[in-house]
Amino acid sequence: MLSFSPENLALALRGSVTANAGAVAIVGEAATVPALGSLIPLARLGNLTVAPVVKKGGTPVVAATNYEWRRGGVYVLPGAATLVAGDAITVDYTPLPDDLIQCLVAAAADYRIVIDGLNEAASGKAVRIEKHRCQFDPAQSVDWIGDEFGKLTLSATQLADTSITTTGLSQYQTVRKER
Repeated sequence: MLSFSPENLALALRGSVTANAGAVAIVGEAATVPALGSLIPLARLGNLTVAPVVKKGGTPVVAATNYEWRRGGVYVLPGAATLVAGDAITVDYTPLPDDLIQCLVAAAADYRIVIDGLNEAASGKAVRIEKHRCQFDPAQSVDWIGDEFGKLTLSATQLADTSITTTGLSQYQTVRKER
């Protein structure tokens, strides 16, 4: 798969998808500074066009000397002037609309796969392959980072479709080819 859509990721990672609207400000999200020079991931992706308000003990912290606002959260500068490891802070920010994909939370589902195509090796003749019952295995890897477009490789286990009981008919798959 070449599309990392939320639905494809959920399929590949046996997950679920929750769509979240943006624009509604989050007020007072609690966090702890883990260490200087580290990112504090927030509950949602941040909208970089709206500056956050970071507070320590109820007092706003100056961004320029303490942190950078990033989509993934608040990055605490290595030489922060006010913040130190272990500080309790709160963050007010506006999130982006996003989809949350929870991975490995769903049981395997059965899918019927139909490939309707042309056999280019045989003069473009029609071919249809039907796999009656398959379960996608969780993706072993997802190419998130690289110089090329990301790739999501799926494999599936082909299972018998026990609803097919006629002698001589395959419980697994059929191939129909144009002569």
